[in-house]
Amino acid sequence: YLSGGVYLGGTGAANKLEDYEEGTFTPTLTFGGASVGIAYAARLGRYTKIGRQVTVQVGIYLTSKGTSSGNAALQGLPFAVTAQAGGFSSYQGVLKGAVMAGLTNTTICEADESTTDLGLREGSATGVNSLTNSNFNNTTYFMATVTYFTFN
Repeated sequence: YLSGGVYLGGTGAANKLEDYEEGTFTPTLTFGGASVGIAYAARLGRYTKIGRQVTVQVGIYLTSKGTSSGNAALQGLPFAVTAQAGGFSSYQGVLKGAVMAGLTNTTICEADESTTDLGLREGSATGVNSLTNSNFNNTTYFMATVTYFTFN
């Protein structure tokens, strides 16, 4: 236990590590912001936070995709995502799924700025589009990993 942090590589303020933690959280899959009737065989979120940097890993295994419709997102990240300076887009990560429908390109997840959400998306040569309820089946399962920065 080190009260107040530890200095790594020097004693300047930039070298002070004040926070390290690991833990779990429970992500919620939503379509259009709702999760009516969604049921899970398993869902787990794990995180590691070092200073302001957060890495999350999520695993979801559905038994019912429910009746909600709209854009797909995972809600309930353990820390809010900071907005990036200079107008850059959200933090992107890996999304690997199975038993999904209508996908022809690479799938990604994005930690949406100023939220505790991961947007689930499909990338293409011309841009990025949100996945929707129509891309999911009752037995869809997927994993997502992304690293982002939080406010403090």
